[in-house]
Amino acid sequence: MDELDRKIIEILRKNSRTSFKKIAKMLNITEGAVRYRVKSLIDRGIIRKFTIELGLEGLSSIVCVKTNEKADLAKLCKDILNINGVERVFEVTGEYDLIVFVRSTSTRDLNRVIDEIRVKNGVVTTISFFILQEHGG
Repeated sequence: MDELDRKIIEILRKNSRTSFKKIAKMLNITEGAVRYRVKSLIDRGIIRKFTIELGLEGLSSIVCVKTNEKADLAKLCKDILNINGVERVFEVTGEYDLIVFVRSTSTRDLNRVIDEIRVKNGVVTTISFFILQEHGG
């Protein structure tokens, strides 16, 4: 990956809908070169997916999950990702084993998500935080 690839990634990171034509103009290269480089980044697994980011409409929350030592974290992460409202799951170090990003429409909806997480095999406890405001991005 060279500097041009990094610039393309940074542009797409800020707005994944930026057209190849606009990226080419910004970097003073051909649209075909942008297409080729993006395809190469995808083929090499550097870019794994294009996604959207929703505004903070509704409630955004972080749920920390502590598991027991016998928990199958890979399976647990997949199971949690299948819960409606769960956006992302990260394995982390520290007192908790997983960090779960949740978008819900109400506190009742958030409680439903937390209840579904808590009954998963291997989950010991959870703690949750409402996101009040995002800075940066």
